[in-house]
Amino acid sequence: MYTGVLNAFQRVDYLLRAFAVALRAQPNALLLMVSPLVSEAHEREHKQLAQELGISNSVIWIAPHTLEDLPSYLALADVTVVPRPECPGHPVKLLNYMLAGKPTVSFAGGAKGVRHLHDAFIVPNHDYEALGRGIVAVLEDKKLAGELGAQCSRHRSFRIRLAPDLPEDRAHL
Repeated sequence: MYTGVLNAFQRVDYLLRAFAVALRAQPNALLLMVSPLVSEAHEREHKQLAQELGISNSVIWIAPHTLEDLPSYLALADVTVVPRPECPGHPVKLLNYMLAGKPTVSFAGGAKGVRHLHDAFIVPNHDYEALGRGIVAVLEDKKLAGELGAQCSRHRSFRIRLAPDLPEDRAHL
């Protein structure tokens, strides 16, 4: 699952390419793209890429949604993804995923302060094939997925470590 806007800086193109890798190993997987905003131009561009990659029948686009609905969508996820390889701070989506206790696969640049195989499954920046393999690893290893999710939901200290200045009302869950 991906939650967030579909703008170019989010690198949804990397996510779609990674999902194509994951779908080869997990042909029944679905990718939920949950966006709070309707962006017809961005959605059209990403749907075209999904079509070119042959994955469009396995991608579900949901937009818009209210912030209050986000926990219900996250409850559906087996794995969440942060496809941003560069991020000046910490993506709020990462905090939301972790607060929801969901295992997350992320590029290193979108997961500063997060430890590989402790808080999340982290892969090298811009390597969408590694991102796809990470998604598969979490989907196939239920024990790992459970440990990553439980680690995040057990320890709120990561919130302080990642975003000490983030007001409580910005932590959406």
